[in-house]
Amino acid sequence: MEQIFAWLLQEIAAHWIIVALGAGSTVGLKILKRYWPSVVTDVLLYAIVGGIVTFICILLLAQTRLQTETLEQFASERPTRPYFAQTQATIQNLPQGTHTHTLTLSVQNNDVPAKDVVSQLLVLEASLDPTRGPLFAQRKEEANPVGPRSIFSRFLPVTVKRSTRPAFVVFQIRYTDALSNETYSQSLFLKFLGGFQDGIFNQQLFNASSDEKTRMERYLRERRIPTL
Repeated sequence: MEQIFAWLLQEIAAHWIIVALGAGSTVGLKILKRYWPSVVTDVLLYAIVGGIVTFICILLLAQTRLQTETLEQFASERPTRPYFAQTQATIQNLPQGTHTHTLTLSVQNNDVPAKDVVSQLLVLEASLDPTRGPLFAQRKEEANPVGPRSIFSRFLPVTVKRSTRPAFVVFQIRYTDALSNETYSQSLFLKFLGGFQDGIFNQQLFNASSDEKTRMERYLRERRIPTL
């Protein structure tokens, strides 16, 4: 009973204008009947009150339906979860420091904010020998959430020489949907063709093939490297 009473109060508060209109109309008809009983008969009074109540019910139903359709449309149009798409993957020169280059990998979130973001960036030898560890590795936990359409970047200092051989790059990211609190993870598998070819530095990273991805996943399992 208390829940029903609370619901009634909530509905009255939400539609107080319509309720006030109905109550005011009923009071006005009562006044008219008191001073002009010959004009406002009981039958006419009940008919008008019934019409007002029916009109108010139609308005309430129409408003509820409109609100429901609006919420359903919003839910269908918005992405169901955060998702990060790659926007940049390069290796660039460093002006100074112990390393010669920096690996830059950027991804962009969609329209759903993500929180509790954890990422891992690994550079692996092309041979994927399980007896040898990663060339470079970095794991990072973000203090702040990644907002809608925001760019999320990772920078990993690396050493690239003329004799540097091709290598693989694995980027993993785990995050929580800030709206639903569901946790998701993604992985990117890339390859670096080598340091220099014909005196020209290979700056770009390229998508790995399906077979190369399988080999990298097997390497991570055999090395028992924690994945996200």
